[in-house]
Amino acid sequence: MITIGLTEAGAHKEIMRHLEKGPFILELPTVFSLVCLPNDVSIEQLNKIKIRGDKKNYGSLIGNLTNFFNLLRPEIIPSSFSGAADLTKLNGSFIRGKITEDTFNSATVKKGTHQGLLLEGPIQELSSAIELNFLNQMDSSLYNHQNYSAPICTSANISGDHNGSITSLDNALEFAERRNIDLLVTINENLKKQERGSYPILWFKENNITIERPGSDLSHIRSIAEGIMGQ
Repeated sequence: MITIGLTEAGAHKEIMRHLEKGPFILELPTVFSLVCLPNDVSIEQLNKIKIRGDKKNYGSLIGNLTNFFNLLRPEIIPSSFSGAADLTKLNGSFIRGKITEDTFNSATVKKGTHQGLLLEGPIQELSSAIELNFLNQMDSSLYNHQNYSAPICTSANISGDHNGSITSLDNALEFAERRNIDLLVTINENLKKQERGSYPILWFKENNITIERPGSDLSHIRSIAEGIMGQ
């Protein structure tokens, strides 16, 4: 197994090469995640790693803000938002919203909704690079044939594991070895958060934002969400 730092020279090239073969583990500021390409082959590999049922759906790792913003239905966008750049107010959270009809379901969409995790800096830069590099390998049917190709992102653990999310490097390395994952990407110490765990989920619902799942740094995210709604 290869372990590299996200900002090391040649890291992006190594990640792109590995994505051609399957998912890899990416350290996020508060938790370790699994990342793969948005297509059926990669999703099947991801399901096997996590021992996850086919009817479960996955979120994405937001890269290009405009692409994610355009994926969301206009009527659910907070009235205080003037464009994609306003999404940065919710950095450090999953942003969930309706993208298509309620009847549509896929490996990335549940009842017409999708959620993307926004983490500015080197992680977002990596996701943007993946979007560009693998446009021709994404499966547009995952998003009801809309133009969105950000990588899939989910927790690096067995689905439903009673131990919860993996937050230590030792446990991430052990999981990678046990599940035959060949690449683990770490981040610089200055990006890591003291509070560990999963990220909060914020749901856009026709000019309203609800907190669907608490998570790390929730108090900050709550204040930001309330500030947006109060504008």
